[in-house]
Amino acid sequence: MVRTEEGASQKNLLKALAKGIDTSAIGVIVAALALVWIMLVIPSQSSGIPADSPLLVGNKLFGVFGAIVCGLVAGWLIGKWTEYSTSDEFRPTRFIADQSTTGPATVIIAGIAEGFYSVWVPIVVIGVAILLAFGLCTGFDFANSAIFAMGLYGVAIAAVGMLSTLGVTLATDAYGPIADNAGGNAEMSRQEPYVRQRTDALDSLGNT
Repeated sequence: MVRTEEGASQKNLLKALAKGIDTSAIGVIVAALALVWIMLVIPSQSSGIPADSPLLVGNKLFGVFGAIVCGLVAGWLIGKWTEYSTSDEFRPTRFIADQSTTGPATVIIAGIAEGFYSVWVPIVVIGVAILLAFGLCTGFDFANSAIFAMGLYGVAIAAVGMLSTLGVTLATDAYGPIADNAGGNAEMSRQEPYVRQRTDALDSLGNT
């Protein structure tokens, strides 16, 4: 699923990577729904889960699935914001680069400012995901201490959903240094300039 054309820019590479992540996210949703149905819903119908289990209070079985989806969506949103904040195709990094016309001090100040600005979206997204996951697994009955542990389980399973597509990102991070070394080899062997441009694009993608 992750493929692109010859001479692709970083923007095209990001689109290809996003396609792979989106496809894997859809697969996770389908698999999560199937697992919740097989491991929770069917056993509950056949008395495989104790009658006093918090899972059965207010029929919160599909709240577990909702928590997984919340985590998955949160991870997807954080990834999109990270792409916006770190890619040279978007405003933040270009703004920092523009400050170099007035000296290194303004570059440092702009970089620190953009760094502070870049974290507010992940903080809000994670906070909302925690509240939603907790609420979905407790039926939003926050005052009922008997099912508090179920809410904590929802937060934990949301974290699993958030990290479920991490494999694609880790693979991208892993080939960043490989592309960097390939670029160095291309430069030392005096390859055509477009070779270095391609390896730089791959290296930059690995850094995001």
